[in-house]
Amino acid sequence: MLMMRRGRFPSNDKAKFEEVLSNLREELDPLLSPVQSLVAQKLHVPTASLKWGASTAETSLFGLGAAAFAEVFVIESGYLIVTATESPDVRRLSVALERTDNSNDPSEGMLSFTLATIADQDAAGLLDAVAGKFETALGSSISTFRYTNDRFKELKAEAVSEDLPQSDEAITVSRALSDPDVRKLAINIKSSRGGLLGKELSKYVSEDDRRKDLMNQLLSEGVVTKEVVVVCSGTQSQIVRVIDRTSLDKLAQEGLRCACGKPINEEIPEDLLILTDLAVILLDKSRWLSVLVREELITLGVPREDILLECVIGADEIDCIALVGGELTIFELKDKEFSVGNAYSFGAKMGLLSAEQSVIVTTEFVSPDVKAHFSRSRASDRRVSSRGADNSDTLHYVEGSDFQSELQGVISKIYGIRGRRLLDVAMRSLTPDSASLVAVIESHSVRGEL
Repeated sequence: MLMMRRGRFPSNDKAKFEEVLSNLREELDPLLSPVQSLVAQKLHVPTASLKWGASTAETSLFGLGAAAFAEVFVIESGYLIVTATESPDVRRLSVALERTDNSNDPSEGMLSFTLATIADQDAAGLLDAVAGKFETALGSSISTFRYTNDRFKELKAEAVSEDLPQSDEAITVSRALSDPDVRKLAINIKSSRGGLLGKELSKYVSEDDRRKDLMNQLLSEGVVTKEVVVVCSGTQSQIVRVIDRTSLDKLAQEGLRCACGKPINEEIPEDLLILTDLAVILLDKSRWLSVLVREELITLGVPREDILLECVIGADEIDCIALVGGELTIFELKDKEFSVGNAYSFGAKMGLLSAEQSVIVTTEFVSPDVKAHFSRSRASDRRVSSRGADNSDTLHYVEGSDFQSELQGVISKIYGIRGRRLLDVAMRSLTPDSASLVAVIESHSVRGEL
């Protein structure tokens, strides 16, 4: 997960910034400054006598700001990155980098600093604590910021997306339906006219204990409700449905009888399982899968407003479009095997939408023929993208009923694209600036030390 904060401070407050950074190096586990010390030691000069980072020519060539200060800290399950950049052209570090407070870009005489965590776990607490230290020392406001994408904005404006249920109840029902046995039984109940008699469960689940467990799960998690249907002992026809068995006694007292003449409470009461309205909605078109993917993306740091579900763009239907760390990402969701026929359709959408990342999520598996198809397709059009990554790394497969854990790995990989850029800026500080290095060499030469 990639989380970021950004702020600005006057260049004449560099000493304050450096003091906070120095304190953090005492509190946390720094990665860069120990290496800088070793380099300076080899040159027989104090670390502070060298200017660290790429030269002006290099930063212009690579489009990266020269980091006036940079440090990478090793934290639990990841890294904390701190950089302060002098270049006013900091926006070139990202594709449409946008602060949530919509403030302008840094101006001359100001330094822009970035705090970021790249970690498998939510590191918001640490990030906010570090940001608080800089805010206190510099008197500057530090804001959460995220990457945006012009193409995503265009698609969001154009797409007609479905507003799927977001309640806790909807999430609970969706999770229940992710169990293949629960889902299969729910489908059978839905296909039964008027519901499924409890005694008919044995047709679909043979083991008694498993049948009881499934019944309890269906009821407790809101997938089904239970009513009572009265069956005539003579004709075996269903006579009447009531909410519960106590209602039968009341009806009998009021004189209600079966068509055969028996009092209604003397006939055979049977449990009747009926899908809840919410379960019907989520089961249709496998919306439960869309809901779970949305919730997983939110858990992994994707804002809800950056997730579009069940989209229609022109004549094309797309299961999910999301902005993941600035990358336009499309998802194809299947509650079955992903076949070659699905591959041609999805491949066309990838090109049509100019997707930067594409994810196939299936509760079963992706056909080997599909993987071979995409491998051949990408091999024939292999190229290096503007981000320097091979385009064969932009298609991801998430397979099996435990798709949520696999999806975490895929999203982490996508976040890593931006994380690597931030690391690139920080890691450049390991290299002494060429001018200061030449000055050290000349100084040694004058003193006859070389």
